[in-house]
Amino acid sequence: MTQAAELHGMQQWVGRTAVVTGASSGIGEAIAKRLLAAGMRVVGCARRKEKVAEILAAADWNADSTLAVC
Repeated sequence: MTQAAELHGMQQWVGRTAVVTGASSGIGEAIAKRLLAAGMRVVGCARRKEKVAEILAAADWNADSTLAVC
């Protein structure tokens, strides 16, 4: 479990999968990054999927987290 997960009450969600729409910018981007940092798997969806791939690939996430782009 990551320190971020412990600090924000996210322990119950570690290893779970979240679908984030609008993940290429703004609030969707911020949420996707936060969830990755908390140890969740993230499926980022947006019209600009190459932008989502860039953003999520650059995010600071641990080896137990995975991501997908749609």
